[in-house]
Amino acid sequence: MKYKLLCTDIDGTLLNDDKEVSKEDREALRWAYSQGIKIALVTSRMPTSTEPIARMLGIPCILACNGGSCILSQSCGYISQRNEQRGGAAYDL
Repeated sequence: MKYKLLCTDIDGTLLNDDKEVSKEDREALRWAYSQGIKIALVTSRMPTSTEPIARMLGIPCILACNGGSCILSQSCGYISQRNEQRGGAAYDL
């Protein structure tokens, strides 16, 4: 099976205690990208605070921000945005 997408959280997963991406993690993500695997950073952060982290990696990334309500691609820009109203099923949970 060939993997097509690698998704990772940012805070507490990709970032270390110094709020940096380790050299080993950067190299691993770059290697995966070189193998044709798309890299997605998934976070509850806003795009403006996610993009600098993606730039640290030095490879094009997909950014799933605001808990997935805003999806961006560094290579082509905005992909989709979903604005949901509070209520309904969310309140039932």
